[in-house]
Amino acid sequence: MDDVETRVIRMAGEWGRYTPAIERHETALCRFAPAPTELSRFGNQRLAPAFAEWMMMWPAGWVTDPVIGLSRNEQLRIIGNGVVSAQAVHGFRQLLNRAMTTA
Repeated sequence: MDDVETRVIRMAGEWGRYTPAIERHETALCRFAPAPTELSRFGNQRLAPAFAEWMMMWPAGWVTDPVIGLSRNEQLRIIGNGVVSAQAVHGFRQLLNRAMTTA
């Protein structure tokens, strides 16, 4: 959790009004948020797959590890079609509670 780039972004206040939410998420995951954007080959800002992966509460590198060999588009498609584990757990708990009370 000692990523210099993340510290620079945090110090610059780029999270703005989302700072409290980002900090809660960092606490829950026990790691700092990666940079939200990266530069394209043309020098334009674009969504960083590592940030999207982090927002999904997945382990670092779950989809974005270079060893896996996925392109950026493949990474974003997988992340975009994925499920946030915490939300899935909450949903299953709700269903189980409802099933227990109606049984």
